[in-house]
Amino acid sequence: MNKVLKGLVAVAATAAMAVAGFAGASTAMADGTVSIKITGQEAGHTYNAFQVFAGDYADGVLSNVTWGENITNGSQVITALKEDSVFGSDAQNIFASCSDAACVAKALSTETNDSVKAQEFAKVVGDKVTGTGAASTQVSSDTNGTKYQIKNLSSGYYIVKDAGDGDNTPHHTVYSRYLAKVVPGTAAEINTKESKPDLDKQIKHNEKTTDAWGVVGDNQIGDTVEFRTISTVPNTTGYNTYTYEINDTMSEELTSNVKDASGVTIKVNDTTTLDSKYYTVTVDTANANKFTVNVNILDAIRAGKLATGDKLYAYYSGVLNEKAKTYEVGPQSNTANLVYSNNPNGEGTGKTVDKTVYDWTFKVNVNKVDGESNELTGAKFVLSKTDITASDDAAVKAYNETSNIDSITGNWKTGSDQLIKFIKDSTENTYTVAPADYVGETTTVIDTDKPIIKGLDDATSYYLYETKSPASYNRKVEPTKFTIDSGIYSETGNTVSETKISVDNAEKVSGTTVNVVNVKGTGLPSTGGMGTVMLYVAGIAVFVLAGATLVMALRRRNA
Repeated sequence: MNKVLKGLVAVAATAAMAVAGFAGASTAMADGTVSIKITGQEAGHTYNAFQVFAGDYADGVLSNVTWGENITNGSQVITALKEDSVFGSDAQNIFASCSDAACVAKALSTETNDSVKAQEFAKVVGDKVTGTGAASTQVSSDTNGTKYQIKNLSSGYYIVKDAGDGDNTPHHTVYSRYLAKVVPGTAAEINTKESKPDLDKQIKHNEKTTDAWGVVGDNQIGDTVEFRTISTVPNTTGYNTYTYEINDTMSEELTSNVKDASGVTIKVNDTTTLDSKYYTVTVDTANANKFTVNVNILDAIRAGKLATGDKLYAYYSGVLNEKAKTYEVGPQSNTANLVYSNNPNGEGTGKTVDKTVYDWTFKVNVNKVDGESNELTGAKFVLSKTDITASDDAAVKAYNETSNIDSITGNWKTGSDQLIKFIKDSTENTYTVAPADYVGETTTVIDTDKPIIKGLDDATSYYLYETKSPASYNRKVEPTKFTIDSGIYSETGNTVSETKISVDNAEKVSGTTVNVVNVKGTGLPSTGGMGTVMLYVAGIAVFVLAGATLVMALRRRNA
């Protein structure tokens, strides 16, 4: 393993140091001629180099070690190192006997570059440096992938601090940890290795069998709506604690199924389920549709359950409820973001941009008409997602027989479990699909003229059954089958193009109106018609025959 300070040699009261991996020049270079090259993970940052140790660099070592120009109080630095338990307690502290820069350098020399003590040293000393340090400049292109360069440095040991990207927007900045490097007679190179987590939000489109996950879905009221977030495990090197919070909020038209950790399933790379002991779920006490999933990233990484770059898929659901807006008003929404630690050198968090997905539901307008498209009144209906008349079950099929329908109320005497229940609003003339857990009054009968049925799914076949026909018209025994087509959703999912509907498998037409056609019933012949005359003749003949029979009977008796 490379040492932070390799080749450290005690000569008189001096020490020599160099970082393995940086080949030193055989002769000393003049101060102000060397540089640090930095490969960062994102553009727009500013890095500052602070000299901690100074000395003479030659033949691969730094000799005559003293405090650098950015350490104005070496005693304060040593005190802070001795008080830090990471380096050991009391006499066991690796800096316990130190009183100058050379001793500190020597004590650190046995540590590897990414050891806990090396990282802690950079944090402690990084908080004690003074001055502005030497600032970086961004490199537009470099054959080695270098993005930043700090020039005109003197040989020595430097702490490089990330000043961020200058944008106070929370989701923008991820700070790299303090980086300690020896600058020899040639340029030193640093890979910051910072990692910014990201998050994607998706909803499952229930009618799709492939590519079902995306930004938009549609459902019938009462349906369970499935959601998931996809986030990335960041590089957590240098962090003692790490915040990783998935925040989710469903709009009021959805009822969250997340009550505790059992309502959330996390899969690593969408394959292995992460044990719930590595995350907690907290539901907002003021809003049951808002919750936070806190993932203990560090513990899961230490246990070998996660690694940098892994994808975390968090699955959960809600139910579309009776508050759902129909398509002409707008969709329901579900929004999520990720709050994460962004500064390994201290406290601080960043936040991803909010990601929102949308769920839609639809309505139909029902018109009762005759064969000439004239509007009729007085009809009653029920609605089902089942073609009952096509059932192979005789008992089920019999549900639609006239004998099974109350002629007054329009209620089916049996088979109500086949029917969709509604919340009726007489004022608005609407029938809103009732979810299974609805505790208010419901009905299965649609008994107003020109009703509006709300809360239906698209790409789903519905069967509208007439249970009572308009006066003097025959009941339509066969159901009216209709299917809603939502058209094309926008790329973001928050708008929908023209809505169409097909009725009885006819070609789809614009709008959402369902016409149910009735045929006139068969009545008696008109007054004065031939049928009536024949009835009169037949009636007279009966009376004449009865009279003749009576006369003959009386004559026989008298004789």
